[in-house]
Amino acid sequence: MGFAQAPAEKRRMETRSWHGTKAGEGFLGRESLVLNSARMFHATPERLIRMATQCGLKLETYFRHQELDLRGDIVDSAHRFDYVFGK
Repeated sequence: MGFAQAPAEKRRMETRSWHGTKAGEGFLGRESLVLNSARMFHATPERLIRMATQCGLKLETYFRHQELDLRGDIVDSAHRFDYVFGK
């Protein structure tokens, strides 16, 4: 018999499972998969959107990146954003 998981641990496991599923879908071509090789890059959303537009990309949407806090809750990042661009 196993033991009951604490709610925070269950959320962390579900989040890891979700990310694993998304990565698998990306490898199968059913989901976008983005690999980031930059160690660190900072630009305001306005600057990044302007740079991307100058490269011929069209902004579809952008939103605050989500991450886990110390309790394991999913929260919006104070500093990071996620972007979706198309051609």
